[in-house]
Amino acid sequence: MTDIPPSKPRLAALEHELGNQKDIEAIRKVQYTNGNFIDKSQYDESRAREGFTD
Repeated sequence: MTDIPPSKPRLAALEHELGNQKDIEAIRKVQYTNGNFIDKSQYDESRAREGFTD
């Protein structure tokens, strides 16, 4: 069986969708982490900002 390479527009669309899925996963991770801190009364605003720095 011969592999047919995907067309450039299709590849671009798949790369875009992958980027969206990675963004969604990162947002869920932040929401989950912040939810745990709040539930355990360990929320510290100064520490929360650390997660948003590169």
